[in-house]
Amino acid sequence: MATIDQKQQRTAHWLVDQVLKAAPNRDAVWNLTGAVGSGKTSVLRLVAESLRQTSLIPVLVTAPAGEVDAAPIALFEAASHLKRAALLNGESDILTDPRHHGSREAIHDVVGDGPATRCWIVTPFRRQGLPRAEDVSATPPHESEGLAKILSFVSRVHLTSLPFSHECEHYHPCVATRQSIRDRRYPPRTQGTGVGITATIDALERQVMVAFDGTGQVRDILYGKGSALVS
Repeated sequence: MATIDQKQQRTAHWLVDQVLKAAPNRDAVWNLTGAVGSGKTSVLRLVAESLRQTSLIPVLVTAPAGEVDAAPIALFEAASHLKRAALLNGESDILTDPRHHGSREAIHDVVGDGPATRCWIVTPFRRQGLPRAEDVSATPPHESEGLAKILSFVSRVHLTSLPFSHECEHYHPCVATRQSIRDRRYPPRTQGTGVGITATIDALERQVMVAFDGTGQVRDILYGKGSALVS
């Protein structure tokens, strides 16, 4: 009786053979089915490993299980792999990883490459205080915190709002530096109203809208009240 490993190897060899024989058209699609935990991803990794030994360039996309935004995560991962293989012309610069609110753990390495003028937008996660403005994390391994890490890649970052109440929420945007936020100097913080922001009409104002042209270049940025521009 064949082991799981042997079955995976056989399936992978069959898929590699099919891929190498296939013409580049819409018929060259295979659906690998199986129960959760049956080893589908393991098979695809074996296929990718074999294809790297040929003239083909495999792009393995594995959106994390349980993610609500699996589709955009897959798109982002595909772009990152293609960019590493020098197969993109810069269009991935306007993609974003939907998992992050400017947290250091969720900032993908691929977005570090590129000009400092790129447009980077972050939505906050107020309960977790994200994005954080400290220089480094308070816990090991003491890596650069979210805003510091982002601003090492780009010169400024656009926030739909800050993760705390402050006196400049009527500005659009509130312009501040990471250091002034870190030191609690500007914008001055307030106690808030005790009412959740999503329970008010003001929630609709916290937005950043970006207009791109056909080449992916930013042509205009519009800010709602409560948004922020941090450098």
